[in-house]
Amino acid sequence: MDLVGGGTDIRIGEESLYARVIVAGGGGGSMSDSVGYARGGYAGGETGGYGANSGAYYSGSSYRGYPGTQTSGGNLSGSFGTGGGRSTSYPIAGGGGGGWYGGGAGRRDGAAGGGGSGYVYTSSTASSYPSGCLLNSSYYLSNAATYAGNTSFTSTSGGTETGHSGNGYARITLVE
Repeated sequence: MDLVGGGTDIRIGEESLYARVIVAGGGGGSMSDSVGYARGGYAGGETGGYGANSGAYYSGSSYRGYPGTQTSGGNLSGSFGTGGGRSTSYPIAGGGGGGWYGGGAGRRDGAAGGGGSGYVYTSSTASSYPSGCLLNSSYYLSNAATYAGNTSFTSTSGGTETGHSGNGYARITLVE
């Protein structure tokens, strides 16, 4: 099984990765087979979570998918806006989650993917944009935040949840 979370984002003016003002990262792909299970990394606030390894394969952490951060993708193919795809050499590994920068895929069978990072376009985070940003300072957000999937936040049903399964969502609240 190779389920990977895609990022959810808000863009202004264009369908381009370089026009994103809010990004909620996606979780890394878990790995499950008849031998073991490894949980994918949680989706990020500013940084996603590390993927896990199945003890049935490798007990060390060097093969798990690394998370996306504010300035780079996770090991093994995580990049700006895209989670790392699992290698055809290791078909029982999880892919990385999408996001601002995507998480890396697991680097061996039995290793799960890392989570993608989140992002909010503000005056202090604008420098994290790679070359090619299509936005200017008139789009800076204030009092905005992105929460990591390992924290508690308001769910779509109005209660609270830690992490979210299923389709992604973004909640925008105007505070005047």
